[in-house]
Amino acid sequence: MNNETVTHLITPLFEMYNKVIKPASEANINKFAIKARKLFLPLDVVNELSNFYKITNGIPCLDGFDFHCCNDEILFEWWENKVIWLGQRDDYIITWYENKYCIGDASNVSFSKEYEFNNLEELLKKVVNDWFNNYL
Repeated sequence: MNNETVTHLITPLFEMYNKVIKPASEANINKFAIKARKLFLPLDVVNELSNFYKITNGIPCLDGFDFHCCNDEILFEWWENKVIWLGQRDDYIITWYENKYCIGDASNVSFSKEYEFNNLEELLKKVVNDWFNNYL
C-alpha cells in the first residue's frame, strides 16, 4: 500500500467535512496487530491494515462512510466466518474475506468480482471513485 496515494485519496473527504485525519496510536495499532495475529489473519493483511491505521484511525462516518478504528471490536464481529468487517456506507459493507477486500451487503460479502480487490489501496480507489467523485 502506498501511503501517499491513500492519503491523497482520503484527504478531500476529510476536508469536505472539516475533519482532521488522525492516526491511531502506536499502542492501539499494536493491540490490533496482536489480536489479528492471534486470529491467524495473514501477516500481509495485518501489515497493510496497520499501515492504514498509521495514516488514519479509520474514517469517522463522513457522508455515511465509516471505516472502523483499529481498536473497534466490531472489526472482528464476523471472524467466526473468517470475515473482517472494515466498514460500511449506507447498506454497503466493506470487508476482508478469503484474501480479498470486498464491497457487498448483508446478504453478499461481495457483489461480484468487480467488487473484490487484492489490496486496500485498490478498494479505497473504487470507493472514492464510485461514492465521492461527484462531490470531491
